[in-house]
Amino acid sequence: MLRKRRGTPATPLAAGPKPDTIIGRRAEVYGDLVFSGELRVDGKVAGNISAPDQGESRLVISGEVEGNVLVPHVVVRGVVRGNISAKARVELDEGAKVEGDVHYREIEMARGCVVNGNLVAESEGKSSPMLKSAALRAQLGPDD
Repeated sequence: MLRKRRGTPATPLAAGPKPDTIIGRRAEVYGDLVFSGELRVDGKVAGNISAPDQGESRLVISGEVEGNVLVPHVVVRGVVRGNISAKARVELDEGAKVEGDVHYREIEMARGCVVNGNLVAESEGKSSPMLKSAALRAQLGPDD
């Protein structure tokens, strides 16, 4: 859906609920991010992104991420240079580019997306080494 305001070009509206946090398209963030709820990255993040909760956290990447992603629900519309591990679902929209492995329980891939890495399906009882190491880091804390 497109909307046009006076004096501005038409811009696409985001579908679904509003995100809790937005990293704007002109913003650059250096360092690891930990969040809960929904995070939308329209700019650039150089660092790992994770959501420690077991629930409904969601990450939407329209910009660029250089680091690993460990979030239950991940939507990629931009570029990820690193591994993605999602306990629930990964959506790779048209134009998405991933340079790394994608670990998922459920995946949806649009025509035109690119993955330069492995696609690894995780079953209910099995979790990836990436998930296990992140869980251990969460238990130990950042200083241990």
